[in-house]
Amino acid sequence: MKKITFLLFIAVFWFAIGQSQQTLESVLNLGTVNLDLSQRAIAGVTSNPLTKGVSQTFTSRVDFNTACGSALTLENFAGGPGVILGCGPIISSAGEACFLPGEIQPGIQVTMNGGDNTVYIPSGSFGNANPMVGANTFVNFTILNFPDNNVNSVGLDLIALTAGGTIQVRVFGTGGLIDSYNVTSPVSTVFFGVIATETIVSIQLEDLTLVNAELVGMVEYGTCGGGGGGCTPSDITTFFTGGNSFAGNMFDVTASGADDLLIDGFDVNVTAGSGTISVYTRPGSYVGFEGSAAGWTLMGSEVVTGAGSNLPTPVNVGGLTIPAGQTYGFYVTVSDYPSLTMNYTNGDNVFSDANITIATGVGKGDPDFTGSTFASRSWNGTIYYCSGTGG
Repeated sequence: MKKITFLLFIAVFWFAIGQSQQTLESVLNLGTVNLDLSQRAIAGVTSNPLTKGVSQTFTSRVDFNTACGSALTLENFAGGPGVILGCGPIISSAGEACFLPGEIQPGIQVTMNGGDNTVYIPSGSFGNANPMVGANTFVNFTILNFPDNNVNSVGLDLIALTAGGTIQVRVFGTGGLIDSYNVTSPVSTVFFGVIATETIVSIQLEDLTLVNAELVGMVEYGTCGGGGGGCTPSDITTFFTGGNSFAGNMFDVTASGADDLLIDGFDVNVTAGSGTISVYTRPGSYVGFEGSAAGWTLMGSEVVTGAGSNLPTPVNVGGLTIPAGQTYGFYVTVSDYPSLTMNYTNGDNVFSDANITIATGVGKGDPDFTGSTFASRSWNGTIYYCSGTGG
């Protein structure tokens, strides 16, 4: 492991970020940063509440590859100049200052807004296990392009250099923005992965404070068998009328059409504020299992910013496949109640389309599972799903 200690950190570093065109290459080569990237961390991922995505996100490469179920192309940025170096406006298979023609895999480009240089950081420079590339100036952001229009899934190592912080990840498809996420990256490498239900044409990575450069490495990209491809995205909504409230709801979801369903995400009806929404599932109905966590599986949790009562608040938790004809029980809850309150509607109701059926349901109090159960309560929300997943 190689760790570089810099004596002039405070004076030179803050001067550097005050200069709008100061490059990461010059800051690192001057010796103005004390870094050790050998330790990995787990990214914190939250969705931008102003967008409504139909994608899954991952903070583990193992989970990403398992959910994908297909072999992807890996660009590890091996080779290169072996020193910290500005590469030019675009890193691609065409070649540039850092890579010979053909060294980079086809179908991927690394660039930045503003037409300035990208930068290459070799492995071992700061204890980083693999080379990293990205924007070479603090005021610009890194862009990954996938020009062949055959990508619906991307996984990558990410670092906010030099101070750590939150990077906004914006995922674009052929029709525009698919979704955006805020990824918390301390001064160590984290993994971020996304499987979308449509073609991904580019990903923008931007540190909104302008004090970090966004670098990526070990980029996997391609088409996942469980994500897009022959999968048709759709959604179904119950109510957004409220009328009653507490911490959560349980209800049943059945793949009632001819195809398997991939659950991609949710909208919920919660009060304004910030809190954690958790989604639990179990094979078969929730009925008879309202008061115990036994047999339930956490599909995922996300910290959300509530849009306010009777308005949709996105929850980017997904990844469950429901085989055609089968039913799963769902439990959607505010795990840190009363940070938020879950609004629902009195009564039993059934909602269905050609692919999916939602049968409500009960209301739940706090804490999760062991809180009070209230019969005949209908969950308010939307389920985003993909039919015909093809395995």
